[in-house]
Amino acid sequence: MVKMKFKIKVILFVLYASICLLSGYFGWKIQMALVCTASFLTFYFLRNENLLTNLIFLIPNLIFSFYGFELHLHVLPIKVFPFLAFLSFRFIKNELNGLTISLISLLLFSLGFFGMGAYLNWENNLPYKTSIDKPFDYQLYNSDSIDIKGSILNSDSLIVFDGWTVNCGICFKKMPEFNFLKEKFKNEKVAFFTLNFPTEDSSLIIAKKRIEKFNPNGRNLFTRNNKIWEELNIMGVPVYFLIKNKQILYLGHTEISKLQVGENLEDKIKFALKP
Repeated sequence: MVKMKFKIKVILFVLYASICLLSGYFGWKIQMALVCTASFLTFYFLRNENLLTNLIFLIPNLIFSFYGFELHLHVLPIKVFPFLAFLSFRFIKNELNGLTISLISLLLFSLGFFGMGAYLNWENNLPYKTSIDKPFDYQLYNSDSIDIKGSILNSDSLIVFDGWTVNCGICFKKMPEFNFLKEKFKNEKVAFFTLNFPTEDSSLIIAKKRIEKFNPNGRNLFTRNNKIWEELNIMGVPVYFLIKNKQILYLGHTEISKLQVGENLEDKIKFALKP
């Protein structure tokens, strides 16, 4: 029974924690593929280590799990799979040869990537039906903390909101796509804004610093009503709104890019602009 050296454990911990907590910046498909594969490999190599060592490697996932209790499918890589891998190798101590390890890793990566892609293709284009045709009547603050709800919602333009939170890396990654889409509709009566949603551990100061860093030239708005999540049945971000005459026409996670199969945000805007 070969034990890992302490230095190797530290390096492995840093690498594994980084994959779990940072891979989401590159998208949910990559995160699912990387975290599933990394969890399998990590807890396989830790199978002969003591229980405490294994539990230490679960600390990043425990922190993330207790941050929010929802089990929406796109958070399964961090909230569920590492624990399944940990439990499996608490009972399975068998040695695997290099070919078997490689094949299982490739299988997990492929299933994670393409499985998540198939799920997102289906789920991203499902509007939150319970929120459709509901009025949008929330305070909207600009970067100077001035409520400008009236000047925006009373407009006869189609309003498009890109909803985000301070801890959503993929939200910031998608903002250039959102701004590119804004350019495509610059001759139409469409107004594009990013909209920060409050979370329990975020403040308006932090939100402003984040958006100034990642979207300094955008039209950025903030809402401080924590009830917006529950009242509009919002399960996660990024989330996109189409609003006309203060009514929500669409609310969902649809993709911006044309790489996504099925309807995307551009298609939905075009449909909403039809007379």
